[in-house]
Amino acid sequence: MEKMSEVFMEIFPKYKSLEKAKNSWWIEKILPDHSRTFIVFVVSFCLGIWLIGYAIALSSDVIEGVEFEYADPVSDYLRDREWQYQPFYLAVHFVILRMFGVVYTRNFETTICLLKAKPEEISRHTRWVFGHVSNFGAFLAAAGFIYYDYSAMLEEGFGALTSLDFLIMFVWGLERVILGYVICLMLGTVFLIWKLLRSYYYSAPADIVLMEKRYRPFTHFAMEASSLVLLFALVDVVYLYYAGFWLADFLAFMVLIFLVTASFLVSTWIIKSDLKVEVEEQLMEFYKELEAAKKGVSSLDPEIPKTDARWLAGNMDLILAFLKIDYLEDQFRTMAASDARMLVLRMLIPIVGIIPKLLEEGGFTIF
Repeated sequence: MEKMSEVFMEIFPKYKSLEKAKNSWWIEKILPDHSRTFIVFVVSFCLGIWLIGYAIALSSDVIEGVEFEYADPVSDYLRDREWQYQPFYLAVHFVILRMFGVVYTRNFETTICLLKAKPEEISRHTRWVFGHVSNFGAFLAAAGFIYYDYSAMLEEGFGALTSLDFLIMFVWGLERVILGYVICLMLGTVFLIWKLLRSYYYSAPADIVLMEKRYRPFTHFAMEASSLVLLFALVDVVYLYYAGFWLADFLAFMVLIFLVTASFLVSTWIIKSDLKVEVEEQLMEFYKELEAAKKGVSSLDPEIPKTDARWLAGNMDLILAFLKIDYLEDQFRTMAASDARMLVLRMLIPIVGIIPKLLEEGGFTIF
């Protein structure tokens, strides 16, 4: 188990730890705090679910008149691709939830240094994302998916559900709630970015913020989320190919792709709107410097040689003013452009991967 943890850390070096982040999520309260015990728990829990299913299959009798794909319920269970993939799939959900919590908490801590705000003020705002409110939001977000799963299972089972059906619905429900937390986290973060930037100001001038890219912790919520969504989406695409197409799972990862893209675009727009006034003020100052430099150069004696210190100093001021204006305008115009290209690339990979399966299924025909 220790080697598994080390391999995981090598594959995802930027997530150096799966230590529990500070939050009040109900589902995190049952998960261990430390990385290794967390991985041991997740593996044990997911295998335990599979063994419960196996025990149910062992205790099931061959019902007269019911046709099994193979010889008996146990053979059906062992060859069922859904149950073959489900332990790994559920484990990925737990890991994704923990990684989202770690990434978002870390980025919120970084914002304290960037804004003229006290740590306790930031904590007052973040309780809406990491506090008890998010628990109700997660279950609310999961409710629609759970209802669809239950309705589809009833339709597929012709109104009669077995013990294994109830077990798989429990697993699906757990996965939906985990995704509900992720959905609430992304939506809540966009709202928090808007609220924080409206209430507080950067602790540095706009040109410094743009030059040193101090706005990036705000856009990094979406960028790091896109890495995690890419990981989850790829696992989900494999699941849809291997275990069979299920509309709720397809919609779940499409919702995440949409939310991470929308959160990046909205966050960038909020940051640009917040910086726009200060950038315009600084540009006015730079234009004043440019006009002063032009007047200084025009007031020089035309006969002064170009090697004269006064001529060099005046033209240097002129060039410097031009460079300041051009640099600030370019930095503001292209802000987060490289991040946007990277995000689009990440999100296109799973979308392109699922297109053949959609065509094979004939759109959204799932039964």
